[in-house]
Formats: sequence, C-alpha cells, structure tokens
Amino acid sequence: MSDASETNEYVYISYPHDNSTLLSQMEDLLKEKGYGVKYDIGTGVGKKRSEHLKSMIDGSKACVCLLTESYAKAPSCMRELNAILDHLLDKRIVFVYAGDKESILSTFSLGMRALLEGMKGIEVRDEQGLRDNVAALGEMIEDGNIERLIVRFGSYNQWKKERKKSFFERWASATDEEEWEKSPIEWIVLDKENDGTLLLISRYALDRQQYNVEGKPITWEGCSLRKWLNNEFLTNAFSREEQDAIVVSHLAAERNPRFLEVDPGEDTDDKVFLLSLREAAMYFPSDEARQCIPTPYALANGAYVDDDQKTCWWWLRSPGRKSNCVADVYVDGVLHFFGHWVLGSDGAVRPSLRIHP
Repeated sequence: MSDASETNEYVYISYPHDNSTLLSQMEDLLKEKGYGVKYDIGTGVGKKRSEHLKSMIDGSKACVCLLTESYAKAPSCMRELNAILDHLLDKRIVFVYAGDKESILSTFSLGMRALLEGMKGIEVRDEQGLRDNVAALGEMIEDGNIERLIVRFGSYNQWKKERKKSFFERWASATDEEEWEKSPIEWIVLDKENDGTLLLISRYALDRQQYNVEGKPITWEGCSLRKWLNNEFLTNAFSREEQDAIVVSHLAAERNPRFLEVDPGEDTDDKVFLLSLREAAMYFPSDEARQCIPTPYALANGAYVDDDQKTCWWWLRSPGRKSNCVADVYVDGVLHFFGHWVLGSDGAVRPSLRIHP
C-alpha cells in the first residue's frame, strides 16, 4: 500500500505489477492534484491479504484501474478488479487504458468487455498523455453522481437505415416503409450480485408482443411471450458467443401482493425474462425511473406510446387481478397491479437477463 498521504480521502489504484512506471507517474500526478493514493504492493498472502485489499477498496473515495494488455492475464489483477466492481453501483470507478483501448479490451472476456465499454475511461499512450488527461481524470473522480450504468450487448432491429439527426426524429419516422438495421442493444445495469453476475434490463422497449396468443388463463411458465423471448428473440439478438455468456436465471413464481389469490404458476429457469412486480419496485428508485421509451421498431410494430410523454407501457411477469391478466408498468412509470389482459395488443417488451463478466 502507498503510504504517501495522510489524508482521510484517497484514490485506490489497481494496476498490473509489470507497469509500475506508469503507476508511479499516476501517483505523482494525483498527489499534485491533492489526492491521497493507495494501492497493493503485492505483500501478504491468503485471507489476510484479501481482507486488507477489500478494506482499502471499501474505504476509498474512488477507484482507478490502470489497464494494459497484461492486466486481464494476471489472476491477482482480476481478483482485485472483481473486488472493485462490487462497488459498481455505489462508487466512482475510472479506467485508464495504457495503450490501444480496443487491443486491451480484446484481452477480456465478452461479458467483461461489455461492462468496461459502458464505463468511464481515458486512453493514454505515455506519461505526457497521462499528464494531458489528468484534469479529465480528476473530474471523473470528483463526479459524485453515480449514474445508471449502460452497457452494450447483443444487437436488434431498432432504427431505420436512413438515420436522422436525433433520437426523436428517428423515432417519428418509424412508420416509413424502409428496411431496418440492427444496432447494439443498450442495457441498464440494475444490480451486481455476490458472484459478479450483472442483472440487466433493456434501456428502451425493444418490441411489441402479446403476453399470450390466446386469451385464456395463463402464467409466465406457459405464456407465448416467454417462449418468444427464449427462442426467436434470443437467437435473433445474440451471437452464439453472446448466448453462451448469458446466465440461466432461476425465477421465482411470485404472487401479486394485491391479488394473492391469483396463481402465479411454477418457478422457471430462463435466459431472457421479464421483471416481476417486486423486482420492478426494488430496482427502480421512482416511477420516473421506470418510464420507458420504445424504439422506432417497437413503435412500428404497434407498441402504444403516450402522445405527451413519448413513453410506453411494458409487461411484467407477475399475474394481475385475475388469471388472464398480467401486471405491467404504465406510461407514467406507475406499477399497474391490476394489469392488462394477456391478449393486449400494444404492450411493449423490455427484456431482462443476466451476464457474468
């Protein structure tokens, strides 16, 4: 651990031990900016060392990861990175790419690449590059607003091939008779679980589907939307490598807390799924945060959109007021416990899934 500063607030630096020169330069520059600095110097073994590293990371103001092409190849670095990513949703984490960013990213697993690409970082080639970017680094460290992390993973029809200038111009042209093009799917990171698995939900509503193609009583276990998500959507949106990176999630069949008498069906194991009422309440801090805009493709396929707010309503997997109704999130982000009829023809689909970096 660096012992150069007595300040209570410090930045923790993660680095590969074969790049101590750039580490030293970064430490000096951060000290010039008034930051305390701590990092692992490779002393200690086993549980005691792990606890010491965790303590330093937990107590830091922010973490800076100095990434090189050797970083991902070092087991100790990856253990350290995973400990840092435990703070994905509550601490500022900044990545400094010492070299070509794309070459460095290629050394990580597909899931980790998707995560890193969605996080703030700077690219430097040498000490001068680091010095030139130290102000930007300081701004990233000081930025106390831990925003929803967006990662890109998979691709799906979203926009017309003829691109417009803004999101809303593209959105408004969705009914034109043109061919669609696949583009990367943006996902919001809702949670990082104890084993490092990331829970994701699409940033935009990606399509329009009925919950079930028949209006009979149905649960998530047997509905046609579950089949569509785990077959047609899965194979269309993700390459074979990406499909392999998706974790199979065990989903509890949760009752609607306001209609406990309605049978939620049986538990399922799915790669792609919808959130439950409980999850939609737990992972979004407000109604506003739950509001969702449909892509032009979803709009063209019939998703309902509110004329004023430009938002849609989207399906959940929990039952509604009776066995042929399903809960949803309405256009204003409010949880709709009564739900929509399963044959609802303009419900938007906002898939969720888990990946392991």
